[in-house]
Amino acid sequence: MSSHTKGPWHVVSGQHVYADDIPIAYASTSCVLSGEKSVWVDTVAAEANARLCAAAPQMLAALKMVDDRDIYHSEECHTWSGEFCDCPAEEVERAVKNAIKAAEGKKP
Repeated sequence: MSSHTKGPWHVVSGQHVYADDIPIAYASTSCVLSGEKSVWVDTVAAEANARLCAAAPQMLAALKMVDDRDIYHSEECHTWSGEFCDCPAEEVERAVKNAIKAAEGKKP
């Protein structure tokens, strides 16, 4: 998979996502077919979707920063038993790693 267009991305006119002057995405208000029914996405939701898309490069960078620093477990983590421990940090670590893999087009 090729690399995504580098950020930062920004929203223009409410629903258009750009990186500099390169169009990245358009968050449509049109009808979306979902199984047997159609769903209309209103302007407010479409604008929120565009903001979420525009934040994607920043979120990926933040997740990679957390992952690179390996801050999931502390010295107080007494349940370490190999690759993962049984503390709440295990769920966070798995979520971060899976989100990075999904963004990079890899299987979690």
